[in-house]
Amino acid sequence: MTVYLYFFVKSLMLVALQSSLHRITRSLTTARLTTAATRSMSALAGFKVLEIEGIGPGPLGACVLADFGADVVSVSAIKKGRLKSQNDPVSRGKRSMGIDLKSPDGKALFLDMVKHADCVIEPFRPGVMEKLGLGPDVLLATNPKVIFGRMTGWGNMGSEKVYKTAGHDNNYLAISGALDLVSCVCVCGVCVCLCAFEACFSSSCL
Repeated sequence: MTVYLYFFVKSLMLVALQSSLHRITRSLTTARLTTAATRSMSALAGFKVLEIEGIGPGPLGACVLADFGADVVSVSAIKKGRLKSQNDPVSRGKRSMGIDLKSPDGKALFLDMVKHADCVIEPFRPGVMEKLGLGPDVLLATNPKVIFGRMTGWGNMGSEKVYKTAGHDNNYLAISGALDLVSCVCVCGVCVCLCAFEACFSSSCL
């Protein structure tokens, strides 16, 4: 009797498992079809974006474009044969691949992708793309209709001491004076000094 009960319970468990797997597979299939249908009806459906992976505004901007249905390919760096991908939350909705833009084969592959792209987003300081041999003149010669988006911190003109340096949120907040408004919060004698992305603890406000 115990043996029969064991096999009966085991059979029920297998049926339940098969049923659960069927429901999961059906849900995943429906989700894929829904996502594909939604993307095909989105505002930027068919718009192709090449994003060279960086920090901050470039990935976020490309993420917003992907949210509106654009086909975004994020190009990650390859260093010493290893993929250097950030894989952060703003990578959602994108495809990704690794390309060594410093190698002749990598440049050739990237330029071939530019032929079919509507927009290229680059995150470097001014002059880096030109140094790589992938500046706007080269990309526009490859695809005259491509939009070249530069996410530099301080623009592309003016004093070289400024516009060729890196710029981040805490730099802008400090120069504008806005950082002083939220720089320190003191509770029970412990002060937290805030920056855009950092929090440093000290015994007194500076």
